[in-house]
Amino acid sequence: MTSAIDPRRAQLRRLKALALGLLLLMLAGFAVSHWQGERGIWAWVSAFCEAAAVGALADWFAVVALFRRPMGLPIPHTAIIPRSKERIGDSLALFVRDQFLEPTVLLAKLQVFDPASRLGSWLADPARSRMLADMARGWALQALDFFDEAAVRRQLHSFVVQQLRQWNAAATAGELLGLLTADGRHQRVLDEGLQRLGRWLEQPEVKERASQLIVRYIQREWPTLSSTVNWIKPIDEIGDNLAERLAGAVLEELQQVLAEPQHPLRQDYEQWLGNYVQRLREDPALAERIEQLKQEMIDHPALQEYVQGLWSRIHASLRGDLQREDSALVGHLQRSLASLGDSLQSDPALREALNQHLLEGAQRLTGRLREGVTAHIAQTVKSWDERHLVEQLELSVGRDLQFIRFNGTLVGGLIGLLLHAATVLFRGVRKHAPTCPFARVHLPTTGSPACRRWSIVDGNHAGGASRAGPSWSVASATAWRSNRVTSTCSTCRPAIASARTHRQENVNNLLDKKYYNRAGSYDGAGHGQPTPARFGAPVLFRSTCRTNVDRSPATASPRFSTLFANPRWGVLSRSLAAIFGGYALASVTTVFCALALPGARGQAVLTGMLLAILVAACAALWAFATRSALRAWVGILAPTLLMAGISRLLGAWA
Repeated sequence: MTSAIDPRRAQLRRLKALALGLLLLMLAGFAVSHWQGERGIWAWVSAFCEAAAVGALADWFAVVALFRRPMGLPIPHTAIIPRSKERIGDSLALFVRDQFLEPTVLLAKLQVFDPASRLGSWLADPARSRMLADMARGWALQALDFFDEAAVRRQLHSFVVQQLRQWNAAATAGELLGLLTADGRHQRVLDEGLQRLGRWLEQPEVKERASQLIVRYIQREWPTLSSTVNWIKPIDEIGDNLAERLAGAVLEELQQVLAEPQHPLRQDYEQWLGNYVQRLREDPALAERIEQLKQEMIDHPALQEYVQGLWSRIHASLRGDLQREDSALVGHLQRSLASLGDSLQSDPALREALNQHLLEGAQRLTGRLREGVTAHIAQTVKSWDERHLVEQLELSVGRDLQFIRFNGTLVGGLIGLLLHAATVLFRGVRKHAPTCPFARVHLPTTGSPACRRWSIVDGNHAGGASRAGPSWSVASATAWRSNRVTSTCSTCRPAIASARTHRQENVNNLLDKKYYNRAGSYDGAGHGQPTPARFGAPVLFRSTCRTNVDRSPATASPRFSTLFANPRWGVLSRSLAAIFGGYALASVTTVFCALALPGARGQAVLTGMLLAILVAACAALWAFATRSALRAWVGILAPTLLMAGISRLLGAWA
């Protein structure tokens, strides 16, 4: 049994090590992404690894809690199987009793199964009947080797002698002769005997022997007469003539008896036989005489020796026949089985009778064994050692449970990606819908009305005339220096109050490095003004508003690729482009999955398509949030390669 369990135990250890390695890989990825600052693609890696680690730990706890206490901690509702051993035994016993040994269900299934018809079809096949006969041959040879020859010989001798001593020979002889006289069968026996006697008398050697007997008798009884006659004619010739005539006379008489049904000899024979049968039944003296003859026969050494060697002869005869390829017993058994199969196929009454007998037998057997089997199963399970029970169950289903851990890790990671994508989408929507005059706002062009959500009031117009146009940046700097900037955003007021205390160089530095996009012509020193014609794409301002500031340095001043630089391209066009790119790269994922799972290519293709949809959706959200083609392509490629690598690894281990 150890050899059968060891491969399963080794496979279970490998799968446990793989699940643990996958958990450690997710934790390492989570640590590395935090070390990298969770910027760019590392934010997605962090979301995936964090959720995957949580899923792996949760599934590890669930799997371990079935068999033992996780880390030995006395957590409630853990070690479920050892603590529920008795309940499992009772439930298993009841399940077997109700589902497999329910009389009505069993009989209904057996009736639909039609065992007689199936048995007939099976036995009618010569190959199957031959196979069954060969199996019986093997069983018979093993049984012959199993028996102790000396013990069997003693038992057989004792049985035969005991049966002979108990046998009423006189009554048996009377019954046999009574059966013989019924319907005139005794006359046929007489005819057969007379015919055999006639053929025997016609043989030359019989006549020669009869002649010799006659000559010896004459010479012994009448020596003088034989000497006198011998001078006249040889005595041997006289003996031959007498033997020939005697045989002829006997044969003539036999022919008359055979030809005449009412011949006196026949009548005498019938009368004698009837009287003898009557004596066997009613004469105690004759019965006692036959009983004495029987006892003498039993005690005779020849019979004792014959009975002692009876088993040896039977054993040798059976073994010799069974060991031959053309065994008579095997051939007879094969023909009998084939004949039974043909009869079952052609005889509906026989099939119905056999099915009825099987149903009755199954009903009786089910009624007897139902409660016994239930109690046996329950007691057996309850008597198992807890560690042995846990080990056997873990070896049986532990492999599938480890795959649950794999699935929990991957599904958790995918859920983490979806949640992170939703978070990025939500943040992107908030970024593109500014709620603060110092948040991201479009720089007004010449002749356009000023933004209504912020106002700059110079020293000469304290009432609040809005400024707009190319001179806005210089005017705004002057307004900052003059402490005449107002805001309607409660979040930005502390930042404005703090900025008022800055000196002019600090305000200029703040404007240069924080608020202007580098695509403008403003040089940061107050020289020059942003020219609307220079901006091919909208120029964004940033404020110190905490709710709208992107803390990532890489996205503080977004750069636009030439692919998406056209202002006529909106969010929808960029998302569609990312989706098409995701589908293109998803074909690579499908190929990887097909290589990882060669036995289930249909499942691999389905897995690849699902990953394609997921990756494309993530890429679209990434492009929508960042408005960067480069990051969109990275967001497509990285999850694709990650999923393909994990699928390949799992396929190799599976």
